[in-house]
Amino acid sequence: MFSSFLQRHQDKLLFAVLGNLQCGEVFLTMPDGQQHQFSGPLKGPKADLKIHSKEAVRRILSDGKMGFCEAFMDGHLSSDALPELIELAARHDTYLEGESASQMGATAVSPFAAQQQRRVGKKYRASL
Repeated sequence: MFSSFLQRHQDKLLFAVLGNLQCGEVFLTMPDGQQHQFSGPLKGPKADLKIHSKEAVRRILSDGKMGFCEAFMDGHLSSDALPELIELAARHDTYLEGESASQMGATAVSPFAAQQQRRVGKKYRASL
């Protein structure tokens, strides 16, 4: 059930996740050539991300960091500024982990996953 939902709305979900950047900028190119820019309120690295297939989007959304890494290794996405993209992801993770820990206390779910689920859900419901 969730997988069919994810397939129908995966681009919107990815945009919702990237729309919550806290620092830096990402210049995103989708498989169909559409380009999007996402910026956080704080200064940070500027990076590009080129997604070459819908499979990459599915992997990122369903498997998080591991899905991103596997999609990168398999050539489903690329970046001309990979060090900056990694730095941006690391800064964002640090922010999310600190915010999640203060809001949720100890939890069995990773702070990154819990925070992203809440943010994506709020953004998605607002876009309906």
